[in-house]
Amino acid sequence: MSTQRIALSLALCSFLFSGCVKEDATPTPLPTPNVIPRTAYMGVKKQTVHGPSSPTSYSASAIFLNGITPVPAGIVSVNGLELLFDGLTYYSPSALSVELITGTGGWEVTGANGIAPFSHAYQIDIPYTSGFSAGTIDKSLPYTLSIDPIYNEDSTTFSIGYIIRHTVASSTSSYTFTPEEMSALATGTTTVDIQVSNYELRTVGSMNVQYSMSSGHSRTVTVVE
Repeated sequence: MSTQRIALSLALCSFLFSGCVKEDATPTPLPTPNVIPRTAYMGVKKQTVHGPSSPTSYSASAIFLNGITPVPAGIVSVNGLELLFDGLTYYSPSALSVELITGTGGWEVTGANGIAPFSHAYQIDIPYTSGFSAGTIDKSLPYTLSIDPIYNEDSTTFSIGYIIRHTVASSTSSYTFTPEEMSALATGTTTVDIQVSNYELRTVGSMNVQYSMSSGHSRTVTVVE
């Protein structure tokens, strides 16, 4: 009921029936306005590309969302390294050494666009991973990706070509893809990948922040019919 209608009803009630409105009547509460949620995803990652030399690199990234719209949050750095901003996400400028990611400095955000300055020191670690196994894909047969052992993880994502993806709960070290879900794969070469992740959820003011640390393993494999 609008304020005007409430006022009119009270006036009529007072005129027709003296005393029908109690002096201690509680006013109708105003509706809660819609609040656009703010979220942030901030993570560091260790990636090993398996092959003749199997190099390992480290990277960092962050994205701040006002609803579903990415917004700048000022200067964002992790362990003293300032990240670049491309208008959507913050990211590390190149493959980094382990010291820049696993140091004790943590995240620093100067704030902007309604996001207050904040800092955070990780309470989680990069998951331990070893024993990555991936071979040739025969599309007519089930295909298994595995990594064993893994420790200190919350979830694991198995993917083929970064398109066919399955995320499973912790303590799952392998996943088998069916011929049906691989039917659209082109023959030739593709990348298979396993991402093992650990998460930490925090609230900064009214913004929900998900911090992550991930360990990834990938390899280029051959796809045959």
